[in-house]
Amino acid sequence: MKHKTQKMLGMIVATVAVMSLSACGAQNQQATSSSKQSSSSQSSSSSAKGSASHEVSSQKQSEQKKVTASPVANLDQIKQGNFSSLQGQWQLVASSVNHEDGNGQQAYERGDSSMKLYVNQNTISDGSVVLQGKTIASDTANQPAAYKDDGKTLNVSFSNQDAVAINHNIIFIPRGVDSGVKIDGKSIGTKQNLIQIWQSGPSHYSVYAQTSTDSQAAVPTKLNVRDIKMNNFSSLVGTWKNSTNGKAITVTNQIQVKPANSHYDGLMGAITDGPKDSDGDPEIIRGGNIQDGWMVAAIGNFANLPGAFDPIAIVPAGVKMAADDNSDSTKDRLIVNAGQDGYAKAAYYRVK
Repeated sequence: MKHKTQKMLGMIVATVAVMSLSACGAQNQQATSSSKQSSSSQSSSSSAKGSASHEVSSQKQSEQKKVTASPVANLDQIKQGNFSSLQGQWQLVASSVNHEDGNGQQAYERGDSSMKLYVNQNTISDGSVVLQGKTIASDTANQPAAYKDDGKTLNVSFSNQDAVAINHNIIFIPRGVDSGVKIDGKSIGTKQNLIQIWQSGPSHYSVYAQTSTDSQAAVPTKLNVRDIKMNNFSSLVGTWKNSTNGKAITVTNQIQVKPANSHYDGLMGAITDGPKDSDGDPEIIRGGNIQDGWMVAAIGNFANLPGAFDPIAIVPAGVKMAADDNSDSTKDRLIVNAGQDGYAKAAYYRVK
């Protein structure tokens, strides 16, 4: 009897052990299955996120391409003196000159990319010639512009070229039109709007390309007297204030071409918010000579009146006009009367 009882107890223990092992196995299998499902879910989620990220990236790239696409130069608008389709940043990409040494016009060479073309809604200038509205002007002439449209490009010149000592032509070449300009036998391409400027005596061609349609993309934040010397006044634009008397000078992004009857030097000037003269001409700042890093410029009106202009110094940050210049040389400044009445008290600093 005792032996049978022990045998039955052994069988019961064995049965319980088997059942326990079976339960553990089921739990482990369930945990493994759950882990695989979680891993699969995470993988699917990661894949979905990656796909969404790729779609967003592709969308952003597509949007960026749309933003940077340049509009084609509108020749009809240009003939009306409206250059809005050309606004943006322009740089020299090719140039050619006839040295008049018997070798004729030289092949085009890559241009100095630091050389810029000034373009706003109603003015285009390379420093030697300016097209403003329907008027073309240089140091020796100021005439109505003459237009020649061949259906692909637009040529602008003086209306009376025989009366001009040095002639200029401005040729507008819309994006997509072959300019025929080659450097080392290779075309400069048709992907950008181009402006080609020709000057006589000696014959010289400069080709500028539109590198950006954003007119504010590279607006200078520091005075650049070299640009101002070339009649590019963009680094002057802003409001300048004198801390001593509280007066301000606001330089606009508008240009006045020198009237044909004015005897003053200079081709043009940046218009300020100052008083107009009796003829209605605006106050301007015109460039001058550069010495020791600063410029002797002038502020006033182009009217043929004595004393119509007063000297004004254009002084970049880091430059001192003289050893006793006590203005703040860490800042760009305009110094009226060019320091004749002192420096610090005559200095105007950019406030916006």
